[in-house]
Amino acid sequence: MPASEDDRTREGLGQVALIWGLGRFGGGLGSLLHLHRRGYELRIMDRQDPADLRRELAQVAELDEMPTMLPEVAESLEGIDLLVINPAIPLGHPLLAQADQAGIRQTQELDLFLGAYPGRVHAVTGTNGKSTTASLMAEGLRALGRDVLLGGNIGKSLCLDETHWRADQDAILEISSFQAARLETRRIDTLSFTPILRDHVAWHGSLERYQSDKLRLIGACRAEARIYGFARCPVLTRATQRFPERAIILLGGPAERRPGHLPNGTPYLDERQDLIHSGHKLLAADAFALPGHFNRENLLLALASLELDLDSARTALRGMQAFRGLPHRLAPAGMRHGVRLIDNGVSTVLDTTCLALDVLAADLAPGTRLHLVLGGKPKEPSLDEALERLPGPAASLHLFGQVGPRLASLLLDHGLATPTLSDRPTQALACALSTARPGDTILFSPGLASQDQFPNFRVRAEEALAWWNR
Repeated sequence: MPASEDDRTREGLGQVALIWGLGRFGGGLGSLLHLHRRGYELRIMDRQDPADLRRELAQVAELDEMPTMLPEVAESLEGIDLLVINPAIPLGHPLLAQADQAGIRQTQELDLFLGAYPGRVHAVTGTNGKSTTASLMAEGLRALGRDVLLGGNIGKSLCLDETHWRADQDAILEISSFQAARLETRRIDTLSFTPILRDHVAWHGSLERYQSDKLRLIGACRAEARIYGFARCPVLTRATQRFPERAIILLGGPAERRPGHLPNGTPYLDERQDLIHSGHKLLAADAFALPGHFNRENLLLALASLELDLDSARTALRGMQAFRGLPHRLAPAGMRHGVRLIDNGVSTVLDTTCLALDVLAADLAPGTRLHLVLGGKPKEPSLDEALERLPGPAASLHLFGQVGPRLASLLLDHGLATPTLSDRPTQALACALSTARPGDTILFSPGLASQDQFPNFRVRAEEALAWWNR
């Protein structure tokens, strides 16, 4: 059970906590309420307009007084005992160095949660597929009658659910590389890795640091925790030598079909991509509701990480099969003039866009074509990956946003494509629609960061869908 009200109130008496970055998905607000319940005096340091922050906080009935609003300057650190850092704050931000010099304790919302939560914790990380894998795990546990919380980087602070915390409960946490880079609490009961590819290199400083920050989560596991991932991920394969004392279980390799290779009847995908558990076929390759090999891997990882016997796995799988996917992930978005739109707006890296192209191209009817809408802000200076992988199977390419002029010029110079060029994603969609014929498919899969024009990928995708469905 959570700590009693008296214990929580005493914990922070006489202490001042500064929430640096309230954020848009509840992490800052969750931290605020968590520390308010423990008696801390609260302050907020944020770039947002204080009036906007006050309107947001006014909706929180539990706050008996409005926290002090402070600008993002060094003077705002004066008199602070605890600094709660938004995950998006860069590791090299100069105010962090000043907080270190002043001896201010530093933490993040995820550590606050893990330090207080009484139930079981299942963490999911990786580059792509984290949210889907975490959601599948939650649905599987619910089908077994378990009480489940789902949160973290998927868009919800579980500190907001503190009144519902229980010891006999499972928390499924999606953890980003930004959160992993700062995580200190050793509290994870099972850890699942989707493949670690390339992302957020500019934020972490290098690809090696991005990979290393992901692997920091291994150190956040309990000593007895099992860690699941894929043999095709070289980063995790190397981690088995780096952490020989850890139970790292690699799925997807040819050795896994040998008797005794996987513990406890761990499920696997056979040569036909059917899902097998303890010698029984649980699901045919073409029977899973979500498209693509990568989603079958997400399903395998979710089911394996739950460590279930055959009967329980069958029950959990029924819950997972009922899951129809998260928004903006290869989601059908309706027809216009006989042309269908597929919304893959979650994509902020080219890898997920190329996977989506391959999945859709494999299912195209004869004589129909695929058109790609892509754009946004590059996460790295080089566009070499785009030159190597675009336009792929797409018959036409329609660019928007900051990357557009530079990428269009490079593609033309290399004779790879003649893309259209637009400012907004809606304009690029209009260009794609004018190019398409009845029966064709348009894939909206930006493949780059959204921050050139939008606060996040969701806002960008919702603008595109609103235009398509108007």
